[in-house]
Amino acid sequence: MLLLSMFAVGLGRRAAINLKLARYQRDSLKARYLALAGVNLAAEVIKGIPQDRVYLTQTWSTGLDKDNKEIFKNIKLEENSSDACNISPYSYDDKHEYYLRDEERKINLNYAAENELAKLAAYMDPRVNSVDARQIAKDIRVWRGDTDPNLNPEDEKYKDFKKSHFKVNAELLTVLKYFYAAKGGGYQELAYDAYENSGDLATVYGGGKVNINTVDEKALDILLSCGAEQATGASLQDAQGLLEKIMDYRSKGGTFTDINLKDILAKPSDPQINIIDVIKTKIDIKSDNFRLISEGITAHSGTSRRIECVINRSGLKIAYWHEN
Repeated sequence: MLLLSMFAVGLGRRAAINLKLARYQRDSLKARYLALAGVNLAAEVIKGIPQDRVYLTQTWSTGLDKDNKEIFKNIKLEENSSDACNISPYSYDDKHEYYLRDEERKINLNYAAENELAKLAAYMDPRVNSVDARQIAKDIRVWRGDTDPNLNPEDEKYKDFKKSHFKVNAELLTVLKYFYAAKGGGYQELAYDAYENSGDLATVYGGGKVNINTVDEKALDILLSCGAEQATGASLQDAQGLLEKIMDYRSKGGTFTDINLKDILAKPSDPQINIIDVIKTKIDIKSDNFRLISEGITAHSGTSRRIECVINRSGLKIAYWHEN
């Protein structure tokens, strides 16, 4: 009798565990499909973005439709269900949250010039000196496959570099690990810190041009300060003044309809006009690649699944996909 009782208790416990596992698998599957529904909704929003211009007061960025109704929060697949999916906003500063991230608002690792990459490195890790920032820039160029003999890409230290274009942003972390490992101890933490700081500044998606309507202020500072180095009669002060003009114009609701910024901004100086002429080949007013995070949550168990992806609106192609 005792043995039968123990056997029954064992069966009961096993059945309870199996039931919990089955519920978890069911809820996980449901949460994943909720997250997929969020991706599909975002794709429809991306498809509706005007082809000629992309800027931050559009629905993809604000999460609000023309009636100021939130379209990315607590999306229910069934009217009477509490299960929902959410598009998670990105916080870029203390004032704004953007629901989709325009990947072409950043410096493109595959196309940026060495001086732009060096300034990017200084933003990623303010502790590096100018020599180290330039070395990180050179390492990025070797990784992406530049054949400039001055880079010495055949050096033994580059034997494990892929030497072709970046496919995903995370490859930058690998480059940073190589750099900091050569510097000594604690390199893993330093590399991760620098990589975390690249989130709003660096991308590998798109053709290399930066959207002047959406560009992050730090990324714009990189472009303008590098432009000032090449522009006739221009200084870093001219670049800073131009940066302030552009950000002020955008903060007041202005959007650029043309890359001829000098025809839109208020009274740029001659050196600032020269900077604009230098960067003209590096900027655009539209974008094709958008990053989003969609999370599905089942109400009764709190089980969640998260999908992060980059969607190219040309044919709604998936350029990047990651599930937690």
